[in-house]
Amino acid sequence: MAFGMCNAPATFQRLVNTVLSGISNCNAYRDDFIVYTPTWEMHMQILEQVFTRLAQASLTLNLAKCEFGKATVTYLGKQVGQGQVRPVEAKVAAVTECAVPATRSALRRFLVFLFNKHQVSYSTIEKETLALLLALQHFEVYVGSSPLP
Repeated sequence: MAFGMCNAPATFQRLVNTVLSGISNCNAYRDDFIVYTPTWEMHMQILEQVFTRLAQASLTLNLAKCEFGKATVTYLGKQVGQGQVRPVEAKVAAVTECAVPATRSALRRFLVFLFNKHQVSYSTIEKETLALLLALQHFEVYVGSSPLP
């Protein structure tokens, strides 16, 4: 699939959902797959199903990016494992250490760092819209990316 096409992520997600449909204990968000099982034997069975389905669909894995047999992994920015889901500590620290501007003028100075030199000259409504778009792009994992009907 060509990169940069506006419908490519949704189309690829639909393909992955179709390929992995019916496999329990396996989730995928775009090209991030996770297999979670209570026993090693079940884990191996699920992995075999996933690999078979991917091969049948002519999809390949980048083994350099794969992690197998780990008790905890980072999946979609969170530490997942041992029956728990925890946010990644570095990201939590970065957010909690960020001082929220207390006044409008401080907020304006803060926003200047978010925009490039061209975006700084946008009108107020354009800056607000751009800030919303940037936030949606940044938090897309939590908002979701399913296509409109």
